[in-house]
Amino acid sequence: MPNKTNVSDAEIQAKHLEDLSKRYRTALSRYFGKRAFQQADVEDLVQEVLVRLAVRGDGSDIKKPEAYLMRTATNVWRDFLRKKRTHAQDFHDEFLEDQHSSAENGPDSVLTGE
Repeated sequence: MPNKTNVSDAEIQAKHLEDLSKRYRTALSRYFGKRAFQQADVEDLVQEVLVRLAVRGDGSDIKKPEAYLMRTATNVWRDFLRKKRTHAQDFHDEFLEDQHSSAENGPDSVLTGE
C-alpha cells in the first residue's frame, strides 16, 4: 500500500504551478491585458510566464520574486512581439476562393502570357 507522504515529482511540479497561478495570474493578466489586443493572446502569455516560472523550480533562491516575475513577463512579451513581427501575422490576408478563382487568371493563362 503506497504511503501518502510519497509524492511524485510530477505531483509536486503540478502543485507548484497551481500555486504560482493562484498567486500571480491576476497581476499577469492585467499586465498583458494592457498590451495585447486579443484576450486569447493574454491567456497564452500568462501561461507562458507561469510555465517558465515552474520550470525554474521552487524559486527559493530568488531574492525579489515580484521583480523576477515582471522581468519574466517582460521577456515573454518581447518574445511575443518578435515572433509576431518575424511571422508578419498582422499582414496575412485571408484567401477567399470567390475572389481568387478566375479562369482568366489561372495558371494556364499566366504561363501562356494571356
